[in-house]
This record gives sequence, C-alpha cells and structure tokens, in this order.
Amino acid sequence: MDEKDKRLVMLAAIFIPIILLIFLEQYSYISFIALIMIIAILYTTKNINKRETFVIFLPYLIFFIAWFGFLLPSIDIAKGQGTVLDDAWFEGLTWIRNNTEECSIIATYWDPGHLITGVARRAVIFDGASQSTLRTYIVPGNLSEDEIKDIAATDLYVAKTKFNTTLNEVVTEITTARIKDISTTLFTDNETQAIKILKRYRNNCTMYYLVSGLTSVSDLIRISGWWSYFSTFDPVNKGTHYNYLVLTL
Repeated sequence: MDEKDKRLVMLAAIFIPIILLIFLEQYSYISFIALIMIIAILYTTKNINKRETFVIFLPYLIFFIAWFGFLLPSIDIAKGQGTVLDDAWFEGLTWIRNNTEECSIIATYWDPGHLITGVARRAVIFDGASQSTLRTYIVPGNLSEDEIKDIAATDLYVAKTKFNTTLNEVVTEITTARIKDISTTLFTDNETQAIKILKRYRNNCTMYYLVSGLTSVSDLIRISGWWSYFSTFDPVNKGTHYNYLVLTL
C-alpha cells in the first residue's frame, strides 16, 4: 500500500467510527467496536504501525470525550423543549391580545409566561424570570392578631404592621414569594384562598384571566409536583411533592 492509499485508509478509519457515533447515538458502542476492528485489521495486515494506530485512535478518543461530556447532554436538554408556541397557543394568545383590556392580568404557571407577554402583549403574574422575586403589598387599616397569623401561615414571609405616613394610618405590609403565591393558587382546593391571592395581583382592571386551557391537561398534571412543593415551602422546611394521579374511568 502506497502512502496516498494509506492516508485515505487512516482518514476513513478515523471518520467512519465518528459518523457512526453521531448517527447511532443510542448504540454508540457500535462505533467503538468498528474502530477497534478497523485498527486490528490494519495493524495485523501490517498496513499501519504503532504510531499510526495512535494517530487513528487519538482523534476518535478526543471526539468521544467531547461527545459524551458536552455535546450529548446538550442534545438531550434540547429534546426536552417544554412549552412550544404551536398553532393552538398562537390562536389563543392572539385572541387574548385582540379581545381583552390592555391592563388585563394573565395568571398561569410559569412556563408560558414569556409567550403570553410576547404574543398576547399582556402582563402575567409569573414567568421563568420571576421565580425568585418577592411581592410586597399594603393592606390599609389594622389587622387582628388572628388575621396576621392566618397570613403568616399561608405566605412565605410574615406580615408587618407599621404606620404609613402617606396614608396617615396604621397599615399591614405583607411580603410574599411570587412562586409560592402562584403555586398555592394552582394547588389549593380552597377557592377563597386562591381568589384572595389572585386579587393581590389584579391591578386596576375589570377583568382577570386564569389560563390553563391553552396547554394540555397532561402537562399540567405532569408539573403538579412542583405546585405542591412551592406551595408547602417555608423558610425552615423544604416543600413536599404531591402528584396527581390519572385514573381511567
């Protein structure tokens, strides 16, 4: 075998296993077996020496490490695309934009938050960038000790009573975690509590929208564990995961 043919064989020996690795990612061991077989055949027929064997194996080894260490995890993440702006989403968000007041607030879980603000042009309670933000709101007038305890039991942060010079009266300042508010609204079976929380975010508008039908029921059930986790979370104890079960009737 002349030098030109040898170079072609060596290039084929390098790239054929790499191509197999890319296109047969679920059976990546096949590419490794193919590489070993090619090297073994070339070496036993004395078409390559030890140095050339190393030259063939090294690029594959580098690519193998890069593939499994960096590229393949990224591909797996990309496959889990999450909420997608399909035709149903676009039609629903367009309807919201054309048929609701501009001051309207949209309440839903966090995944579609940016889609709603981007397409429907409406404010949302929650999106992927607001999970750690806090909301402080003022309740004019005095609250009883029992009312403050009730708030402290359902919110992440305790209510504080102080004198507001602007209102010229005693008020209660309540700080809550937005992620706890929306999760509690979605998870609780107490409608009064859910409405009470949603009113904090209503703004000065006549309408309020709780969006759940734009996404599949199965998707809402799938993430229900996170609603329960954040709605039962407090500064001392971690939250508890509760998952809905789908029963066939």
